[in-house]
Amino acid sequence: MVAIRMDASTPRIQTLKISITNESNIHPFYERCMGLRERFSEHPPTLLHTDVNKFVKIVGEQGIQRITIEGNEPLLRKDVSSFIKAAHSYKGIKDVRLVTNGTHLKNYADSLRKMGLKKVDIYQLDTLNFIKYQKLNGKDALYRVLDGIEKVEKLKYADIRLNILLLNEINSDEIVEIARLTRERKIHIRFWEFCPTLDEQNPYSSRPILTVVEAKKMIDNYEKLHLQYDMDDDNLAPVFTFEGGIGTVSFLSYTEVQKLRNEPYIELDAEGRLKSSINPKKTMDILSYLRKDSKDPKFRKSVEKFLLLKGATAEKKEKSTRSKGKTSSSSTA
Repeated sequence: MVAIRMDASTPRIQTLKISITNESNIHPFYERCMGLRERFSEHPPTLLHTDVNKFVKIVGEQGIQRITIEGNEPLLRKDVSSFIKAAHSYKGIKDVRLVTNGTHLKNYADSLRKMGLKKVDIYQLDTLNFIKYQKLNGKDALYRVLDGIEKVEKLKYADIRLNILLLNEINSDEIVEIARLTRERKIHIRFWEFCPTLDEQNPYSSRPILTVVEAKKMIDNYEKLHLQYDMDDDNLAPVFTFEGGIGTVSFLSYTEVQKLRNEPYIELDAEGRLKSSINPKKTMDILSYLRKDSKDPKFRKSVEKFLLLKGATAEKKEKSTRSKGKTSSSSTA
């Protein structure tokens, strides 16, 4: 393996998101409220777990420490366990997490655990009511999600996070019930403040939002939550617990949600395109490089540029300098 000399003084992106499919089996109504469109692809994903294996070793050497395997819905790929194994291919990776809606979690929980997965995030679970769930997501699948959560609990996954959007007049009456799950179960409930886009066609935008302050007050009125610890690398908000409870609860305000979304990362999509949140307009197709010669120093140097936190700014300055140089040369001539 070719060793990469890293300049430790240069700040680098430490998170890699790997999107292994564009397919999804549910499409919540609030995604439309937030201006998110359903994503489809006419072509099957071209990214293979062997590609990820090679890529993780490259970016692992260059400072990546956290990896999330996501989709749309990653568990729609039958080889998802191989991607989890590939994500662990570099020993310096500290955190591998799966992001899923949980509808197929029970089927894959065993094989995922065998491949080293310990952390799972479940989204689009905003109610424990079967009728509400079907209305919210267009599918009668809540029982499958709940079975999946029980399965990963039995397999002793270290970190099981249930992400709940606070939907005023929809799940307001369930906030306490959902939080109470943490009394007897080792799970982490994260309540997210929902702020839809202001759009005349958005039926939700005119409703008052349910804030995290209001949600916490509801829970405290039932039983006082106690601060367990302040923010850490995994949680951008303080973490609470009920006295004697074995699970935890946290609340993400709109401001904290924005901070989370603004955390720098690089993304490898299902077609093998590399992107950076720092400079989203810049992409690089890397599959041919990975499959031909992943040890090529020029290729690795190109990948490294995506990881530099000040990469976009430096690039702009470089272009500006070149432009000034040309102008100066013209003037001299």
